[in-house]
Amino acid sequence: MTSSDSFSIEPGNVASQIDAAYAQLGQLQFADALWSRRLDVWTSDPPTQQKIAQRLGWLSVLDFVTPQIDRLRGFAEGVRGEGFTDVVLLGMGGSSLAPEVMHQILGVAPGWPRFRMLDSTDPVAVRDAMSHAESSLFILASKSGTTIEPNVMAAEASRRIEAAGHGPWGSRFVAITDESTALHRRALAERFRNIFVNPSDIGGRYSALSFFGLVPASLMGVDLDRLLSSARAMADACRAADPRGNPGRALGALMGAAAGTGRYKLTLVVPDRLASFGLWVEQLVAESTGKEGKGIVPIANESPLARYGDDRAAVAVHKGEEAPDGFIVERLRASGAPMAMLRMPDAAALGAEFFRWEVATAAAGRLLDINPFDEPNVQQAKDATMALLSTYVPERRLPFPEPHASRNGVRLTLSQAALERLGSDTPERFLRV
Repeated sequence: MTSSDSFSIEPGNVASQIDAAYAQLGQLQFADALWSRRLDVWTSDPPTQQKIAQRLGWLSVLDFVTPQIDRLRGFAEGVRGEGFTDVVLLGMGGSSLAPEVMHQILGVAPGWPRFRMLDSTDPVAVRDAMSHAESSLFILASKSGTTIEPNVMAAEASRRIEAAGHGPWGSRFVAITDESTALHRRALAERFRNIFVNPSDIGGRYSALSFFGLVPASLMGVDLDRLLSSARAMADACRAADPRGNPGRALGALMGAAAGTGRYKLTLVVPDRLASFGLWVEQLVAESTGKEGKGIVPIANESPLARYGDDRAAVAVHKGEEAPDGFIVERLRASGAPMAMLRMPDAAALGAEFFRWEVATAAAGRLLDINPFDEPNVQQAKDATMALLSTYVPERRLPFPEPHASRNGVRLTLSQAALERLGSDTPERFLRV
């Protein structure tokens, strides 16, 4: 059992596999390889190594943002001093989840504008988020600068600002993006109030402690010094050579070892006030590990089950005196599930947890022999959406493929992989009542 005042592991039925994971990470000298960015620990393929090299900026993000704290404070105080009533974040996925976690857990300090996150094109959500557009500051956040949803939201916000007679609308916008993106160029051309250029080697889901997380946090009045101090302490701890004494790799060892034995459903048990943190972990872990027919399926905010199967691992989180649901924890123990117990002393420890989970996800990815820093299916989904829209816009119809089976108005289309797995069976069997 790995144990400290803030972290412990109960190995359940997979103690030997967790020990083997520790041994593998030790043999790989994973801590040194990660921090020195030794790419051969991930793969021997040069093109893949090059891609990974472009995704490791999160390891040095604290060195990047710490000198920016005074700039962030001055920017935020200027916004507060002008009397904006609302700050509206326009973003999707990794560009918006971490700020929402900080909003839900750290809250908005007294005297600061209301914080609203718009990560949906649902008309009701858009209406509510923009109900005070004339007195709102809008943060347009996109790593690529071309993400469709926030750009559409920004167009609607600018229309409302101009309709209210508060032009030029660019003075009410802030951009967070990478260098030389379309958004960067647009923000310069439209004279945005401020532009925060993020390091291009930080992926969206690893960006919590970069400008994507800290610019919105500064506008909530969050104590950035405390948040980053906790993150720095965790980063230092995650340099330890011994996997058992390294809080990020120890968690990653549990995750990877459990998934390797079929316990791929990582159940997150958190106090109610940490519910949003579970959703951030869900995206980080699922998008990083779900590929090549492998992966860890994080399950956040699940209702209690009477019995848990042998496909579960768990992480239970305490924050101060707030404890996770004891019924769920005991049921998971009874199932033999390996479990990590995390203890956050206070809300500011959120910075540490962001960093711990990023290291853990990297370690778990290595144990599963996958690249945790790419997201091939995300790009495939974007490409598929654009292909659909290229037909829908001119023709006002979606190009549905011919079904493999149909019955009583139900049409069934299967992927090529699904068809191959059917063998001699037929798709019609799925439509039998």
